[in-house]
Amino acid sequence: MKRFKNRIDFLLNTISNPVHSKILKQKKLIPNTFIIGAMKSGTTSLYHYLSGHPDVFTTDNKEPCFFSYNSRKSIKWYLLQFPDHLNNSAKVSIDASPVYLHDSIKSARLIKKFNPNSKIVVLLRDPIERAISHYSYYSNLNSNFGQKHRGTHMIEMLSIEKAFQQNMEMKTIKRFHNYCACSLYFNQLTAFYKYFDKEKIHLMDSHALKINKKVELGMLSSFLNIDMHYFEKMQKSNSDVKSASSFIKRDVKTLDNFNVNNYNIQLLDEMESNLIEFFKEDVINLIENTGFNPSWAKKYL
Repeated sequence: MKRFKNRIDFLLNTISNPVHSKILKQKKLIPNTFIIGAMKSGTTSLYHYLSGHPDVFTTDNKEPCFFSYNSRKSIKWYLLQFPDHLNNSAKVSIDASPVYLHDSIKSARLIKKFNPNSKIVVLLRDPIERAISHYSYYSNLNSNFGQKHRGTHMIEMLSIEKAFQQNMEMKTIKRFHNYCACSLYFNQLTAFYKYFDKEKIHLMDSHALKINKKVELGMLSSFLNIDMHYFEKMQKSNSDVKSASSFIKRDVKTLDNFNVNNYNIQLLDEMESNLIEFFKEDVINLIENTGFNPSWAKKYL
């Protein structure tokens, strides 16, 4: 705990350092909008839709994760993730790092210190579906993660039932394998509501975005104060199944669903019932404390 606090204090001091403050002032637009998650909920697609908008500026590569596990890097490094910033006239500069929701106690405080006027965007998927997708990604040797970490201890070797059971019992779990905890949305969002007013946080339903993109993007445009008509011109291509690696920044802009994982995992009825009970209180807290009532919530009520 002491080591963790020291790392946070180090970054806060770095942000406040006059040298780095000068770097920030040289930029026309520092990051002011953060897509914080949830992971495996469509954040890559959302990042894709926004990245070509004339009012929006994004990193070339999604997920700089500066306010989480890349917090030891410098402010200069972080701002260099936003190329051509000096010549940009956009209103909104976006950092899309889903790890910020999972690492909310740390990231919420650091983002607030970095830019107190930041806006927070959160894309939330059915908790069980998200957890299954999360598990599939970290246990599948053919996923990007699996190919990168093949043969290491980071690959999930437990069955989904055993992994989820350990999660629900809050046993010691490897990094990245907190499938159920990452679906406890209100529990994680509490830190962001501590540092940011409700008006600065925009919650989105992942399922609604998937089936009614232009309506959802219109509401997001209003929140971000950007031109919503840009999205009205965007269309789907012939396929929704694409990997994140196929995305080229500011190239062809479509309303496809990116990073779609095809998996065939069927939970046992007993496990699904246990998961519904596990997530129930958090879903109720989410609705009661934020007023956000997503399409998938009724399953848990």
